[in-house]
Amino acid sequence: MLPRCAALVALLLLLAAAPAAADVTFAGCFKPGAPTGDPCGSMPGARFGGLDTVTTPDGRWAVSAQGGLRIFEKTPSGAAFRRCYAERAPGCDPLTLAGGRELALSPDGRMLVAVSDVSDLLVWFAFDPAAGTATYGGCLAGPRGGGLGCAAQPELQSVGNPVFSPDGRHLYVGVGEQPRAAILTFAIDPATGAPGYANCVAGRSSTVACAERAQGLRSGRSFGITPDGRGVYASGRGIDMLARDAATGQLRGVGCIDEDDEFGVCPMHALVVNGGRPAISPDGNFVYFVVGATIRGWRRDPRTQQLTPGPCLTQGPDGFEGCRVDTQLVSQSRLVMAPDGQNLYALGISYARTPGETAGELGISEIARDPASGAIALGGPCAHRRGGPVLTWCTVEADGFTAPISFDISRDGTRLFAFNSGLFGDGSSGEVATAVFARTPHPLPTPPASSAAREAPPIVLADSGAGSRRRAHVPVGCGEGGACSGTVTLELATGRKTVLGRRRFRVAADQLSEVKVPLNAAARRRLSRLRGSATLAARARIVRTRGEGARRETVPVALDRR
Repeated sequence: MLPRCAALVALLLLLAAAPAAADVTFAGCFKPGAPTGDPCGSMPGARFGGLDTVTTPDGRWAVSAQGGLRIFEKTPSGAAFRRCYAERAPGCDPLTLAGGRELALSPDGRMLVAVSDVSDLLVWFAFDPAAGTATYGGCLAGPRGGGLGCAAQPELQSVGNPVFSPDGRHLYVGVGEQPRAAILTFAIDPATGAPGYANCVAGRSSTVACAERAQGLRSGRSFGITPDGRGVYASGRGIDMLARDAATGQLRGVGCIDEDDEFGVCPMHALVVNGGRPAISPDGNFVYFVVGATIRGWRRDPRTQQLTPGPCLTQGPDGFEGCRVDTQLVSQSRLVMAPDGQNLYALGISYARTPGETAGELGISEIARDPASGAIALGGPCAHRRGGPVLTWCTVEADGFTAPISFDISRDGTRLFAFNSGLFGDGSSGEVATAVFARTPHPLPTPPASSAAREAPPIVLADSGAGSRRRAHVPVGCGEGGACSGTVTLELATGRKTVLGRRRFRVAADQLSEVKVPLNAAARRRLSRLRGSATLAARARIVRTRGEGARRETVPVALDRR
Protein backbone atom coordinates (compact mmCIF):
# COMPACT_ATOMS: atom_id res chain seq x y z
CA MET A 1 0.00 0.00 0.00
CA LEU A 2 1.43 3.37 -1.00
CA PRO A 3 1.20 6.30 1.44
CA ARG A 4 -0.65 9.36 0.17
CA CYS A 5 2.39 11.64 0.27
CA ALA A 6 4.44 9.17 -1.78
CA ALA A 7 1.73 8.99 -4.43
CA LEU A 8 1.64 12.78 -4.64
CA VAL A 9 5.43 12.97 -4.98
CA ALA A 10 5.32 10.38 -7.76
CA LEU A 11 2.66 12.35 -9.61
CA LEU A 12 4.64 15.56 -9.21
CA LEU A 13 7.69 13.86 -10.70
CA LEU A 14 5.62 12.72 -13.66
CA LEU A 15 4.35 16.28 -14.24
CA ALA A 16 7.86 17.70 -14.01
CA ALA A 17 9.51 15.09 -16.26
CA ALA A 18 11.76 16.73 -18.85
CA PRO A 19 10.77 16.33 -22.50
CA ALA A 20 12.98 14.11 -24.65
CA ALA A 21 15.67 15.29 -27.06
CA ALA A 22 17.21 13.66 -30.13
CA ASP A 23 20.71 13.62 -31.59
CA VAL A 24 20.99 15.65 -34.81
CA THR A 25 24.22 15.51 -36.83
CA PHE A 26 25.27 16.99 -40.17
CA ALA A 27 25.12 14.26 -42.84
CA GLY A 28 26.09 15.97 -46.10
CA CYS A 29 25.00 18.54 -48.67
CA PHE A 30 24.44 19.02 -52.41
CA LYS A 31 24.79 21.99 -54.81
CA PRO A 32 24.11 22.48 -58.52
CA GLY A 33 27.45 22.15 -60.31
CA ALA A 34 29.51 22.14 -57.11
CA PRO A 35 33.17 22.83 -58.03
CA THR A 36 35.99 20.42 -57.22
CA GLY A 37 37.00 20.75 -53.59
CA ASP A 38 33.60 21.93 -52.44
CA PRO A 39 32.49 19.97 -49.36
CA CYS A 40 29.06 19.47 -50.96
CA GLY A 41 28.33 16.90 -53.62
CA SER A 42 27.26 18.07 -57.07
CA MET A 43 23.74 17.75 -58.45
CA PRO A 44 22.34 18.88 -61.81
CA GLY A 45 19.35 21.13 -62.26
CA ALA A 46 18.35 24.74 -61.99
CA ARG A 47 20.16 27.20 -59.74
CA PHE A 48 17.03 28.62 -58.22
CA GLY A 49 15.09 27.11 -55.38
CA GLY A 50 11.61 26.07 -54.41
CA LEU A 51 9.83 26.07 -51.13
CA ASP A 52 9.10 22.51 -50.11
CA THR A 53 10.07 18.88 -49.66
CA VAL A 54 8.13 15.68 -49.03
CA THR A 55 9.24 12.16 -48.10
CA THR A 56 7.77 8.72 -48.73
CA PRO A 57 6.11 6.83 -45.85
CA ASP A 58 9.08 4.47 -45.48
CA GLY A 59 11.53 7.40 -45.37
CA ARG A 60 13.49 6.05 -48.35
CA TRP A 61 12.88 8.92 -50.80
CA ALA A 62 12.77 12.69 -50.47
CA VAL A 63 11.40 14.92 -53.25
CA SER A 64 12.19 18.63 -53.32
CA ALA A 65 10.74 21.45 -55.39
CA GLN A 66 13.84 23.26 -56.63
CA GLY A 67 13.46 24.54 -60.16
CA GLY A 68 11.86 21.20 -60.97
CA LEU A 69 11.78 17.99 -58.96
CA ARG A 70 14.90 16.61 -57.27
CA ILE A 71 14.91 13.09 -55.84
CA PHE A 72 17.13 12.00 -52.93
CA GLU A 73 17.48 8.52 -51.45
CA LYS A 74 18.28 7.79 -47.82
CA THR A 75 21.62 6.07 -47.23
CA PRO A 76 23.00 4.58 -43.99
CA SER A 77 25.00 7.76 -43.31
CA GLY A 78 22.78 10.45 -44.83
CA ALA A 79 21.31 10.78 -48.33
CA ALA A 80 22.35 10.54 -51.97
CA PHE A 81 21.12 12.54 -54.97
CA ARG A 82 19.51 10.22 -57.54
CA ARG A 83 17.75 12.19 -60.28
CA CYS A 84 15.96 15.38 -61.22
CA TYR A 85 13.14 16.40 -63.52
CA ALA A 86 12.73 19.73 -65.28
CA GLU A 87 11.42 21.06 -68.57
CA ARG A 88 14.77 22.54 -69.60
CA ALA A 89 17.75 21.79 -67.37
CA PRO A 90 21.01 20.01 -68.32
CA GLY A 91 21.40 16.69 -66.57
CA CYS A 92 17.70 16.36 -65.66
CA ASP A 93 15.08 14.12 -67.23
CA PRO A 94 12.55 16.17 -69.21
CA LEU A 95 9.14 16.15 -67.58
CA THR A 96 6.22 18.40 -68.54
CA LEU A 97 5.29 20.97 -65.90
CA ALA A 98 7.73 19.55 -63.36
CA GLY A 99 8.17 22.99 -61.81
CA GLY A 100 6.41 23.74 -58.57
CA ARG A 101 6.95 25.56 -55.33
CA GLU A 102 5.05 23.44 -52.81
CA LEU A 103 4.44 19.69 -52.73
CA ALA A 104 2.21 16.99 -51.25
CA LEU A 105 2.60 13.21 -51.34
CA SER A 106 -0.35 10.87 -50.86
CA PRO A 107 -0.42 8.69 -47.72
CA ASP A 108 0.50 5.58 -49.76
CA GLY A 109 3.39 7.45 -51.41
CA ARG A 110 2.09 6.87 -54.97
CA MET A 111 0.73 10.29 -55.96
CA LEU A 112 2.82 13.46 -55.97
CA VAL A 113 1.24 16.91 -56.30
CA ALA A 114 3.04 20.17 -57.03
CA VAL A 115 1.47 23.63 -56.98
CA SER A 116 2.78 26.99 -58.11
CA ASP A 117 1.52 30.33 -56.87
CA VAL A 118 3.35 32.03 -59.74
CA SER A 119 1.34 30.40 -62.54
CA ASP A 120 -1.68 29.15 -60.53
CA LEU A 121 -0.95 25.51 -61.38
CA LEU A 122 -1.82 22.20 -59.77
CA VAL A 123 0.16 19.33 -61.32
CA TRP A 124 0.08 15.66 -60.35
CA PHE A 125 2.47 12.78 -60.96
CA ALA A 126 2.47 9.04 -60.39
CA PHE A 127 5.35 8.24 -58.03
CA ASP A 128 6.98 4.80 -57.93
CA PRO A 129 8.08 4.18 -54.32
CA ALA A 130 10.22 1.22 -55.42
CA ALA A 131 12.28 3.05 -58.05
CA GLY A 132 11.93 6.66 -56.85
CA THR A 133 10.68 7.88 -60.23
CA ALA A 134 7.90 10.29 -61.20
CA THR A 135 5.58 10.14 -64.23
CA TYR A 136 3.49 13.12 -65.34
CA GLY A 137 -0.25 12.62 -64.81
CA GLY A 138 -2.03 15.88 -65.61
CA CYS A 139 -2.65 19.43 -64.49
CA LEU A 140 -5.22 22.07 -63.62
CA ALA A 141 -4.65 25.78 -64.17
CA GLY A 142 -6.05 29.00 -62.80
CA PRO A 143 -6.31 32.31 -64.69
CA ARG A 144 -2.53 32.82 -64.96
CA GLY A 145 -1.91 29.26 -66.21
CA GLY A 146 -3.68 29.61 -69.55
CA GLY A 147 -1.90 28.32 -72.63
CA LEU A 148 -0.12 25.49 -70.80
CA GLY A 149 -2.54 22.80 -71.95
CA CYS A 150 -4.10 22.27 -68.53
CA ALA A 151 -7.78 21.93 -67.76
CA ALA A 152 -9.15 25.24 -66.49
CA GLN A 153 -9.87 25.59 -62.77
CA PRO A 154 -10.73 29.27 -62.15
CA GLU A 155 -10.68 28.89 -58.34
CA LEU A 156 -6.89 28.30 -58.43
CA GLN A 157 -5.59 31.77 -57.70
CA SER A 158 -2.52 32.47 -55.56
CA VAL A 159 -2.37 28.87 -54.36
CA GLY A 160 -0.74 27.82 -51.10
CA ASN A 161 0.26 24.48 -49.64
CA PRO A 162 -1.50 21.31 -50.84
CA VAL A 163 -2.46 18.71 -48.19
CA PHE A 164 -3.79 15.17 -48.59
CA SER A 165 -6.37 13.82 -46.17
CA PRO A 166 -5.00 10.89 -44.11
CA ASP A 167 -7.34 8.48 -45.89
CA GLY A 168 -6.01 9.64 -49.29
CA ARG A 169 -9.50 10.32 -50.64
CA HIS A 170 -9.20 14.10 -50.85
CA LEU A 171 -6.62 16.75 -51.70
CA TYR A 172 -6.97 20.22 -50.17
CA VAL A 173 -5.41 23.33 -51.69
CA GLY A 174 -5.47 26.71 -50.01
CA VAL A 175 -5.90 29.79 -52.16
CA GLY A 176 -5.47 33.50 -51.72
CA GLU A 177 -5.69 36.13 -49.07
CA GLN A 178 -8.76 38.23 -48.43
CA PRO A 179 -10.90 38.91 -50.41
CA ARG A 180 -10.27 35.51 -52.09
CA ALA A 181 -9.33 33.33 -49.12
CA ALA A 182 -10.62 29.77 -49.47
CA ILE A 183 -9.65 26.10 -49.11
CA LEU A 184 -10.55 23.97 -52.13
CA THR A 185 -11.43 20.26 -51.93
CA PHE A 186 -10.48 17.86 -54.73
CA ALA A 187 -11.75 14.27 -54.75
CA ILE A 188 -9.14 11.73 -55.89
CA ASP A 189 -10.34 9.33 -58.58
CA PRO A 190 -9.39 5.86 -57.23
CA ALA A 191 -8.96 4.50 -60.77
CA THR A 192 -6.85 7.23 -62.39
CA GLY A 193 -5.50 9.18 -59.40
CA ALA A 194 -6.71 12.43 -60.98
CA PRO A 195 -8.03 15.13 -58.62
CA GLY A 196 -11.47 16.52 -59.44
CA TYR A 197 -12.83 19.70 -57.92
CA ALA A 198 -15.52 18.86 -55.34
CA ASN A 199 -16.30 21.78 -53.03
CA CYS A 200 -14.73 24.56 -50.97
CA VAL A 201 -14.97 26.67 -47.84
CA ALA A 202 -14.33 30.41 -47.94
CA GLY A 203 -13.90 33.24 -45.49
CA ARG A 204 -17.01 35.17 -44.57
CA SER A 205 -15.88 38.14 -46.69
CA SER A 206 -14.35 36.09 -49.51
CA THR A 207 -15.50 36.55 -53.10
CA VAL A 208 -14.96 32.84 -53.88
CA ALA A 209 -18.32 31.11 -54.41
CA CYS A 210 -18.38 28.37 -51.75
CA ALA A 211 -21.37 26.72 -50.14
CA GLU A 212 -19.62 26.79 -46.75
CA ARG A 213 -18.33 29.91 -45.01
CA ALA A 214 -15.85 30.10 -42.14
CA GLN A 215 -16.13 32.92 -39.63
CA GLY A 216 -12.61 34.31 -39.71
CA LEU A 217 -10.82 32.65 -42.64
CA ARG A 218 -8.63 35.39 -44.09
CA SER A 219 -6.02 33.18 -45.76
CA GLY A 220 -6.24 29.64 -47.08
CA ARG A 221 -2.56 29.34 -47.92
CA SER A 222 -1.35 27.57 -44.73
CA PHE A 223 -3.21 24.83 -42.90
CA GLY A 224 -2.89 21.29 -41.56
CA ILE A 225 -5.09 18.22 -41.05
CA THR A 226 -5.13 16.09 -37.91
CA PRO A 227 -4.08 12.40 -38.19
CA ASP A 228 -7.68 11.22 -37.71
CA GLY A 229 -8.74 13.40 -40.65
CA ARG A 230 -11.51 15.13 -38.69
CA GLY A 231 -9.96 18.52 -37.85
CA VAL A 232 -8.39 21.18 -40.09
CA TYR A 233 -6.60 24.27 -38.75
CA ALA A 234 -5.73 27.25 -40.92
CA SER A 235 -3.60 30.24 -39.99
CA GLY A 236 -3.50 33.77 -41.28
CA ARG A 237 -4.36 36.78 -39.14
CA GLY A 238 -5.66 34.26 -36.61
CA ILE A 239 -6.56 30.57 -36.40
CA ASP A 240 -9.58 28.99 -38.05
CA MET A 241 -10.96 25.68 -36.79
CA LEU A 242 -12.73 23.51 -39.34
CA ALA A 243 -14.39 20.09 -39.23
CA ARG A 244 -14.06 17.66 -42.15
CA ASP A 245 -16.73 15.38 -43.60
CA ALA A 246 -14.81 12.20 -44.54
CA ALA A 247 -17.41 11.18 -47.16
CA THR A 248 -17.62 14.41 -49.18
CA GLY A 249 -14.40 16.11 -48.10
CA GLN A 250 -16.39 19.26 -47.27
CA LEU A 251 -14.86 21.51 -44.63
CA ARG A 252 -17.11 23.40 -42.22
CA GLY A 253 -16.03 26.26 -40.00
CA VAL A 254 -16.58 25.53 -36.29
CA GLY A 255 -14.77 28.47 -34.71
CA CYS A 256 -11.89 30.90 -34.85
CA ILE A 257 -9.43 32.74 -32.61
CA ASP A 258 -7.99 36.16 -33.33
CA GLU A 259 -5.65 38.63 -31.67
CA ASP A 260 -7.32 41.68 -33.20
CA ASP A 261 -10.83 40.77 -34.31
CA GLU A 262 -11.83 43.46 -36.74
CA PHE A 263 -15.00 41.58 -37.76
CA GLY A 264 -16.25 40.97 -34.22
CA VAL A 265 -16.82 37.23 -34.77
CA CYS A 266 -13.77 35.54 -33.24
CA PRO A 267 -12.85 35.32 -29.54
CA MET A 268 -9.63 37.21 -28.93
CA HIS A 269 -6.47 35.67 -27.53
CA ALA A 270 -2.86 36.85 -27.68
CA LEU A 271 -0.16 34.98 -29.60
CA VAL A 272 -2.21 33.75 -32.53
CA VAL A 273 -1.17 35.98 -35.46
CA ASN A 274 0.67 33.67 -37.82
CA GLY A 275 1.00 32.72 -41.45
CA GLY A 276 2.74 29.35 -41.25
CA ARG A 277 1.62 25.74 -41.28
CA PRO A 278 0.70 24.23 -37.95
CA ALA A 279 2.64 21.33 -36.45
CA ILE A 280 0.19 18.69 -35.18
CA SER A 281 1.08 15.98 -32.68
CA PRO A 282 0.86 12.34 -33.88
CA ASP A 283 -2.05 11.65 -31.50
CA GLY A 284 -3.87 14.76 -32.75
CA ASN A 285 -4.26 16.19 -29.23
CA PHE A 286 -2.06 19.28 -29.73
CA VAL A 287 -1.67 21.87 -32.49
CA TYR A 288 1.37 24.20 -32.46
CA PHE A 289 1.93 27.52 -34.26
CA VAL A 290 4.89 29.90 -34.31
CA VAL A 291 4.30 33.58 -33.56
CA GLY A 292 7.56 35.51 -33.71
CA ALA A 293 9.78 34.34 -30.86
CA THR A 294 6.96 32.27 -29.35
CA ILE A 295 5.72 28.74 -29.96
CA ARG A 296 2.13 28.38 -28.77
CA GLY A 297 0.49 24.99 -28.38
CA TRP A 298 -3.27 24.52 -28.41
CA ARG A 299 -5.19 21.58 -26.95
CA ARG A 300 -7.66 20.03 -29.35
CA ASP A 301 -11.04 18.58 -28.52
CA PRO A 302 -11.40 15.69 -31.04
CA ARG A 303 -15.21 15.82 -30.81
CA THR A 304 -15.76 19.51 -31.53
CA GLN A 305 -12.38 20.39 -33.15
CA GLN A 306 -12.18 23.39 -30.79
CA LEU A 307 -8.78 24.62 -29.59
CA THR A 308 -7.96 25.91 -26.12
CA PRO A 309 -4.64 27.43 -24.97
CA GLY A 310 -2.00 24.85 -24.11
CA PRO A 311 1.79 24.61 -23.68
CA CYS A 312 3.75 27.69 -24.66
CA LEU A 313 7.43 28.61 -25.03
CA THR A 314 8.62 32.18 -25.51
CA GLN A 315 11.61 34.47 -25.44
CA GLY A 316 9.42 37.07 -23.74
CA PRO A 317 9.36 38.22 -20.11
CA ASP A 318 8.54 35.95 -17.19
CA GLY A 319 4.88 35.09 -16.99
CA PHE A 320 4.24 36.32 -20.54
CA GLU A 321 0.82 34.88 -21.41
CA GLY A 322 1.54 31.92 -19.15
CA CYS A 323 4.45 30.73 -21.30
CA ARG A 324 7.62 28.93 -20.28
CA VAL A 325 10.45 31.43 -20.86
CA ASP A 326 13.79 30.73 -22.56
CA THR A 327 15.77 33.79 -23.63
CA GLN A 328 17.72 31.77 -26.24
CA LEU A 329 14.59 31.13 -28.32
CA VAL A 330 14.66 33.27 -31.47
CA SER A 331 12.10 34.43 -34.03
CA GLN A 332 10.74 31.46 -35.95
CA SER A 333 9.49 31.14 -39.52
CA ARG A 334 8.63 27.44 -39.81
CA LEU A 335 7.74 24.59 -37.48
CA VAL A 336 7.64 20.83 -38.11
CA MET A 337 6.72 17.90 -35.84
CA ALA A 338 8.80 14.74 -35.57
CA PRO A 339 6.71 11.63 -36.39
CA ASP A 340 7.39 10.19 -32.92
CA GLY A 341 6.08 13.36 -31.27
CA GLN A 342 9.21 13.75 -29.14
CA ASN A 343 10.47 16.90 -30.85
CA LEU A 344 9.48 19.99 -32.77
CA TYR A 345 11.98 21.64 -35.13
CA ALA A 346 11.89 25.37 -35.82
CA LEU A 347 13.67 27.45 -38.46
CA GLY A 348 14.71 30.61 -36.63
CA ILE A 349 16.71 33.76 -37.26
CA SER A 350 18.99 35.59 -34.83
CA TYR A 351 20.20 39.14 -35.42
CA ALA A 352 23.57 40.53 -34.33
CA ARG A 353 24.92 44.05 -34.91
CA THR A 354 28.10 44.12 -36.99
CA PRO A 355 30.08 47.17 -38.17
CA GLY A 356 27.98 48.96 -40.75
CA GLU A 357 25.02 46.57 -40.90
CA THR A 358 22.73 44.20 -39.07
CA ALA A 359 23.58 40.58 -39.87
CA GLY A 360 21.19 37.72 -39.43
CA GLU A 361 21.97 34.07 -38.81
CA LEU A 362 19.54 31.25 -39.53
CA GLY A 363 19.44 27.98 -37.68
CA ILE A 364 17.24 24.96 -37.05
CA SER A 365 16.46 24.60 -33.35
CA GLU A 366 15.29 21.44 -31.67
CA ILE A 367 12.36 21.79 -29.29
CA ALA A 368 12.01 18.95 -26.79
CA ARG A 369 8.42 17.81 -26.29
CA ASP A 370 6.61 15.55 -23.83
CA PRO A 371 4.24 13.46 -26.01
CA ALA A 372 1.84 12.91 -23.09
CA SER A 373 1.40 16.43 -21.74
CA GLY A 374 2.45 18.38 -24.85
CA ALA A 375 4.93 20.45 -22.76
CA ILE A 376 7.76 22.01 -24.78
CA ALA A 377 11.22 23.34 -23.91
CA LEU A 378 14.26 24.49 -25.88
CA GLY A 379 16.77 21.67 -25.75
CA GLY A 380 19.05 19.48 -27.78
CA PRO A 381 21.17 20.51 -30.77
CA CYS A 382 20.79 23.43 -33.15
CA ALA A 383 22.24 23.58 -36.67
CA HIS A 384 23.63 26.60 -38.52
CA ARG A 385 26.06 27.36 -41.35
CA ARG A 386 29.70 26.42 -40.94
CA GLY A 387 31.88 29.43 -40.23
CA GLY A 388 28.91 31.71 -39.52
CA PRO A 389 28.65 33.98 -36.48
CA VAL A 390 28.91 32.05 -33.26
CA LEU A 391 25.47 31.55 -31.78
CA THR A 392 25.24 30.33 -28.21
CA TRP A 393 22.17 28.30 -29.07
CA CYS A 394 23.80 26.38 -31.98
CA THR A 395 26.30 23.52 -31.71
CA VAL A 396 25.99 21.73 -35.09
CA GLU A 397 27.76 23.34 -38.07
CA ALA A 398 26.69 22.46 -41.61
CA ASP A 399 27.88 23.14 -45.15
CA GLY A 400 25.32 24.04 -47.81
CA PHE A 401 23.30 25.88 -45.20
CA THR A 402 23.76 29.53 -46.11
CA ALA A 403 20.17 30.72 -46.16
CA PRO A 404 17.64 27.92 -45.67
CA ILE A 405 14.18 28.95 -46.78
CA SER A 406 12.45 25.71 -45.82
CA PHE A 407 13.08 22.36 -44.20
CA ASP A 408 11.24 19.18 -43.39
CA ILE A 409 11.64 15.91 -41.52
CA SER A 410 11.28 12.49 -43.16
CA ARG A 411 8.22 10.44 -42.31
CA ASP A 412 10.39 7.84 -40.56
CA GLY A 413 11.93 10.60 -38.42
CA THR A 414 15.56 9.82 -39.30
CA ARG A 415 16.48 12.69 -41.66
CA LEU A 416 16.07 16.47 -41.82
CA PHE A 417 16.32 18.19 -45.22
CA ALA A 418 17.00 21.94 -45.44
CA PHE A 419 16.85 23.97 -48.66
CA ASN A 420 18.65 27.21 -49.49
CA SER A 421 17.19 29.76 -51.86
CA GLY A 422 17.84 33.42 -52.65
CA LEU A 423 20.08 36.06 -51.15
CA PHE A 424 20.35 36.49 -47.42
CA GLY A 425 20.20 39.76 -45.49
CA ASP A 426 23.89 39.81 -44.49
CA GLY A 427 25.03 39.82 -48.14
CA SER A 428 26.06 36.16 -48.26
CA SER A 429 25.78 34.29 -51.54
CA GLY A 430 22.42 32.66 -50.95
CA GLU A 431 23.36 29.76 -53.24
CA VAL A 432 20.90 26.97 -53.89
CA ALA A 433 21.85 23.92 -51.83
CA THR A 434 20.39 21.01 -49.94
CA ALA A 435 21.72 20.14 -46.48
CA VAL A 436 20.94 16.78 -44.89
CA PHE A 437 20.95 15.95 -41.18
CA ALA A 438 20.66 12.57 -39.50
CA ARG A 439 18.32 12.35 -36.52
CA THR A 440 18.50 9.68 -33.83
CA PRO A 441 15.77 10.02 -31.21
CA HIS A 442 16.42 8.98 -27.65
CA PRO A 443 13.90 6.40 -26.40
CA LEU A 444 11.42 7.72 -23.90
CA PRO A 445 12.36 6.82 -20.32
CA THR A 446 10.65 3.77 -18.85
CA PRO A 447 9.69 3.65 -15.17
CA PRO A 448 11.86 1.55 -12.85
CA ALA A 449 10.47 -1.93 -12.18
CA SER A 450 10.49 -1.19 -8.45
CA SER A 451 8.37 1.94 -8.74
CA ALA A 452 4.98 1.05 -7.29
CA ALA A 453 3.79 4.57 -8.07
CA ARG A 454 4.22 3.93 -11.83
CA GLU A 455 3.02 0.30 -11.89
CA ALA A 456 -0.20 0.47 -9.87
CA PRO A 457 -3.10 2.90 -9.52
CA PRO A 458 -2.42 5.52 -6.84
CA ILE A 459 -3.88 4.71 -3.45
CA VAL A 460 -6.20 7.51 -2.38
CA LEU A 461 -6.80 7.39 1.36
CA ALA A 462 -10.29 7.91 2.74
CA ASP A 463 -10.37 10.05 5.87
CA SER A 464 -11.43 8.40 9.08
CA GLY A 465 -12.84 11.68 10.34
CA ALA A 466 -15.35 11.97 13.15
CA GLY A 467 -18.81 10.50 12.55
CA SER A 468 -19.77 10.10 8.92
CA ARG A 469 -17.34 12.70 7.52
CA ARG A 470 -15.11 10.69 5.27
CA ARG A 471 -13.28 12.14 2.28
CA ALA A 472 -11.10 10.85 -0.53
CA HIS A 473 -7.98 12.86 -1.38
CA VAL A 474 -7.55 13.05 -5.18
CA PRO A 475 -4.39 14.69 -6.65
CA VAL A 476 -5.33 17.24 -9.35
CA GLY A 477 -2.85 19.35 -11.28
CA CYS A 478 -2.97 22.27 -13.71
CA GLY A 479 -0.77 22.78 -16.73
CA GLU A 480 1.40 25.80 -17.41
CA GLY A 481 -0.24 29.10 -18.06
CA GLY A 482 -3.04 29.57 -15.54
CA ALA A 483 -5.23 28.23 -12.80
CA CYS A 484 -7.85 25.65 -13.60
CA SER A 485 -11.20 24.73 -12.11
CA GLY A 486 -13.75 22.00 -12.56
CA THR A 487 -15.21 18.91 -10.92
CA VAL A 488 -13.88 15.61 -9.56
CA THR A 489 -16.36 12.71 -9.61
CA LEU A 490 -15.57 9.41 -7.88
CA GLU A 491 -17.13 6.28 -9.40
CA LEU A 492 -16.77 2.53 -9.05
CA ALA A 493 -14.17 1.25 -11.51
CA THR A 494 -16.10 -1.84 -12.54
CA GLY A 495 -19.65 -2.94 -13.09
CA ARG A 496 -22.61 -0.60 -12.99
CA LYS A 497 -21.83 3.11 -12.84
CA THR A 498 -22.07 4.14 -9.22
CA VAL A 499 -21.14 7.64 -8.04
CA LEU A 500 -19.18 7.59 -4.77
CA GLY A 501 -18.75 11.35 -4.35
CA ARG A 502 -18.34 14.65 -6.18
CA ARG A 503 -16.49 17.94 -5.46
CA ARG A 504 -15.72 21.14 -7.34
CA PHE A 505 -12.11 22.40 -7.31
CA ARG A 506 -9.83 25.29 -8.22
CA VAL A 507 -6.08 24.76 -8.49
CA ALA A 508 -3.34 27.35 -9.03
CA ALA A 509 -1.25 27.39 -12.22
CA ASP A 510 1.46 24.74 -12.54
CA GLN A 511 0.47 23.24 -9.20
CA LEU A 512 -0.67 19.89 -7.85
CA SER A 513 -3.27 19.92 -5.11
CA GLU A 514 -5.37 17.44 -3.13
CA VAL A 515 -9.07 17.78 -3.82
CA LYS A 516 -10.95 16.40 -0.82
CA VAL A 517 -14.05 14.66 -2.16
CA PRO A 518 -16.77 13.87 0.46
CA LEU A 519 -17.78 10.21 0.25
CA ASN A 520 -21.51 9.55 -0.03
CA ALA A 521 -23.53 6.82 1.66
CA ALA A 522 -22.88 4.33 -1.16
CA ALA A 523 -19.12 4.74 -0.75
CA ARG A 524 -19.27 4.40 3.01
CA ARG A 525 -21.32 1.20 2.77
CA ARG A 526 -18.89 -0.40 0.35
CA LEU A 527 -15.87 0.64 2.42
CA SER A 528 -17.45 -0.88 5.54
CA ARG A 529 -17.57 -4.28 3.81
CA LEU A 530 -13.82 -4.40 3.14
CA ARG A 531 -11.70 -6.77 5.15
CA GLY A 532 -8.07 -6.58 6.15
CA SER A 533 -5.88 -4.56 3.77
CA ALA A 534 -8.32 -4.72 0.86
CA THR A 535 -9.06 -1.57 -1.13
CA LEU A 536 -12.02 -0.43 -3.16
CA ALA A 537 -11.27 -0.06 -6.90
CA ALA A 538 -12.60 3.26 -8.18
CA ARG A 539 -11.87 5.94 -10.72
CA ALA A 540 -11.74 9.72 -10.51
CA ARG A 541 -13.20 11.60 -13.48
CA ILE A 542 -11.54 15.03 -13.55
CA VAL A 543 -13.32 17.57 -15.75
CA ARG A 544 -11.58 20.94 -16.07
CA THR A 545 -14.15 23.46 -17.22
CA ARG A 546 -11.89 26.50 -17.13
CA GLY A 547 -8.18 27.21 -17.51
CA GLU A 548 -5.15 25.23 -18.59
CA GLY A 549 -4.62 21.48 -18.49
CA ALA A 550 -6.33 18.57 -20.20
CA ARG A 551 -10.05 19.23 -20.13
CA ARG A 552 -10.99 15.64 -19.26
CA GLU A 553 -9.02 12.99 -17.45
CA THR A 554 -9.83 9.66 -15.82
CA VAL A 555 -7.48 8.47 -13.08
CA PRO A 556 -7.64 4.95 -11.57
CA VAL A 557 -7.69 5.13 -7.76
CA ALA A 558 -8.08 2.76 -4.83
CA LEU A 559 -9.95 3.72 -1.67
CA ASP A 560 -8.53 2.53 1.65
CA ARG A 561 -11.10 1.95 4.37
CA ARG A 562 -8.97 3.42 7.17
